[in-house]
Amino acid sequence: MMNVKIRIPATTANLGCGFDVFGMALDLYNEVAFIPGEETLTGEIHGEGAGTLIFNEQNLFYKSMNFFAAHYGVDLPHGHLVMKHRIPMARGLGSSSAAVVGGVFLANQITGLQRSKEELLPLVVELEGHPDNVTPCLLGGFCSAHHIDADWQISQFSVPSDWRFVVVSPRSEVSTQKAREIMPQTVSLQDAVQTISGAAALIGALVNRRPQLLQAAFADRLHVPYRLTLIPHGKEVLKAALQAGAYASTISGSGSTLLAVSDENHAAAVGKAMQMEFGEEEAAQVHIVTVCADGVALIPLDKET
Repeated sequence: MMNVKIRIPATTANLGCGFDVFGMALDLYNEVAFIPGEETLTGEIHGEGAGTLIFNEQNLFYKSMNFFAAHYGVDLPHGHLVMKHRIPMARGLGSSSAAVVGGVFLANQITGLQRSKEELLPLVVELEGHPDNVTPCLLGGFCSAHHIDADWQISQFSVPSDWRFVVVSPRSEVSTQKAREIMPQTVSLQDAVQTISGAAALIGALVNRRPQLLQAAFADRLHVPYRLTLIPHGKEVLKAALQAGAYASTISGSGSTLLAVSDENHAAAVGKAMQMEFGEEEAAQVHIVTVCADGVALIPLDKET
């Protein structure tokens, strides 16, 4: 068994009117290196979550590795994992999906089974419970997921290379459970039509390279207005992004990260404006990223992303 190293992308989901359907992989990565050993499976965690996460049987990455092994009836080889986390945790950037996808993908590599990503997709969706983050994390790019006849059907769309995604993560967290609980269980016909219209606008913006459609695409009425109340200064931060030159802005996943789409020339100013609107007490992190086209992947052992 040789050393193996993988990178796992952050993801942003929902993207306005695409609740629980749309997701996109971003070029902000966690890295995990596997070093073969002779006794059990151990790990060390650096970066985001290093002070709170422990690599043990309750760790989601470890659980996902074991889930893969149990599913295929194989044993995980012994060794040591060195995990470098850059994806902010519990902020709506797919940190849990990265653990699920990373664990399954790494187990696939070190056990030698070499299942295709398409074969791995049902496993990661089952582990995560919904497809919007794990699908782009696994496959890359912009994805929409559709449950048809008990199977997941995936559509992928390319994203304009000149778009920049400004993700700003405050100190405050928003739990996915709380973000779901705050949403209404029924919506008006008008809001339902608005959602369909916005989802169509997002696909149109991608296919036709028309960023001017993004504000309509992000004009969600299902979840964004409710979840914004859980994010300190949320409305003001989204407005600040537009005033600084962003095409559009919305919540990333369930929050608390907020996302803006910009051209390259305005991206830094958009990030700074959003960070300042959050205020010093939130100490918001700013990442200016593009799309990760290939999803989770092997990387050379001597290279860091």
